[in-house]
Amino acid sequence: MLEVSKTSNCILYVGKWAVESLMKDGLKGDLGLVLKSKAKHAAISAPLDRPFVFTNKPLIVQYDVTFQNGQECGGAYIKLLTQETGMRLSQFTDKTPYTIMFGPDKCGNDHKVGAN
Repeated sequence: MLEVSKTSNCILYVGKWAVESLMKDGLKGDLGLVLKSKAKHAAISAPLDRPFVFTNKPLIVQYDVTFQNGQECGGAYIKLLTQETGMRLSQFTDKTPYTIMFGPDKCGNDHKVGAN
């Protein structure tokens, strides 16, 4: 169920996370973030040490997503946020500006990899 703030009309990210090993086919001692809330938007964030400036150096971002119990309907995106004065990662919403977004998206038989 989509939860929306009554005051800001933004999607609320109320999903809960845990650090666990994979249910199957994982490497011994390998841990990852596991979303524990079904059908909830969730976000986790960390600031970069400094902003990345797109000049002469390439930006390489890699992440791996494994669906412990399959995927019914939803996405597993990574967003690289746009630097903004006064941004507070604890107040992340669907309206938080980003520069790059990519990841798998599925609903029913429609499977996509989204990239913006």
